[in-house]
Amino acid sequence: MVHAVAPGAAITIILVNQSAVTSPAAFVAAMTAFLRLGATHGGVLSISATIGEHYLTRAEVTGLDAALRLDRDHRVTVVAASGDKGAASDLHFGSTTPVKEVSLPASDPLVLAAGGTSLTADRATGANLGETTWNTLPAPPTPGDGSSASGGGFSHRFARPGFQDGVPAAEATRGVPDVAGDAAFNTGMAIVSVGGQASQAMVRPATGTSAAAPFWAGLIALADQLAHRHLGFIDPAIYRIARSPHYHAAFHDITTGNNAFALPRTTITGYPASAGWDPVTGWGTPDAVVLVPLLASR
Repeated sequence: MVHAVAPGAAITIILVNQSAVTSPAAFVAAMTAFLRLGATHGGVLSISATIGEHYLTRAEVTGLDAALRLDRDHRVTVVAASGDKGAASDLHFGSTTPVKEVSLPASDPLVLAAGGTSLTADRATGANLGETTWNTLPAPPTPGDGSSASGGGFSHRFARPGFQDGVPAAEATRGVPDVAGDAAFNTGMAIVSVGGQASQAMVRPATGTSAAAPFWAGLIALADQLAHRHLGFIDPAIYRIARSPHYHAAFHDITTGNNAFALPRTTITGYPASAGWDPVTGWGTPDAVVLVPLLASR
């Protein structure tokens, strides 16, 4: 995803031991260690892993936030997926009961949180014909997984950051996401995977907010390249541009759909997409030709 957007980017992949997904504590420890490495390993970090806020202790949240502050102080931009279960946090560690909440690390105000859309594009030219909130209802063979939708809502761990002050749809706590990218199963960017032989190549879509995060990381890398420096903590600049006369040139505002999460016997009411920022798709998806130069010149 990053090289599709920013082909000149140098990419470092951090591998995490399988034991990191055996418990919330191990998950958070691995995430925090990754974020600390980021201060010395690059200008942009892309994170697709998510964990619901309720899984973390106060000390674990403090440790994660401290690592993000270190990244900010080293002018590192951190981009994270908002999650794929809409208004519910992604289910982890054997949990079968959905919780209405947002997920970390996206909900930390030091992170650029990326939600998901479903894009309709012209098949011949690739022109954007319209977008709506990504929300796919549960279907066989795994209806028990629930719907797949753009993660979003309001934190119960972090107060509203200053860059969200005065945003009409904002509340007293941190709102997620900030921005969005195409995440739908039937519209995602085509990815070619090649096995041991060329005949084993497979074309599949890049899906979920796990695709939206590296998409945005690539855009930030382009802005870094154009600016000849690392832009670092980017959220305030994103919000200044979105609240300026440049908004509708720099972003595609998503105003339809919602991020309700549905299981066969349970539905968690989500939030509706609306004009401007909303806790479903943030400010929307980018028009990179306009947005990247604006970010580079901030």
